Amino acid sequence: MCTLAGSLRDHFENHLYGKSGCWGIACSDERDLSCIGGEPKFMELVIDTLGGSNDLRRSFLKHNQDFAHYDADFLAALFRSVGRELA
Repeated sequence: MCTLAGSLRDHFENHLYGKSGCWGIACSDERDLSCIGGEPKFMELVIDTLGGSNDLRRSFLKHNQDFAHYDADFLAALFRSVGRELA
């Protein structure tokens, strides 16, 4: 089953998982942010449907230009969850 890492999961108020256990989405109204994940085939479909990885990356960074409204623990966990380190 696809799940968020414990420390990141705790920062989202709402969670929805597919019956198959192959995908899930976590949303935070407080942070105006959602995190979606799943099996590679599912994620490829999501990424393509939403304009491709470059467009998604640009949109995310534009929406969160300064990241000042996120606490440091949440931001570090968010970046680790996608295989990046917070610079």
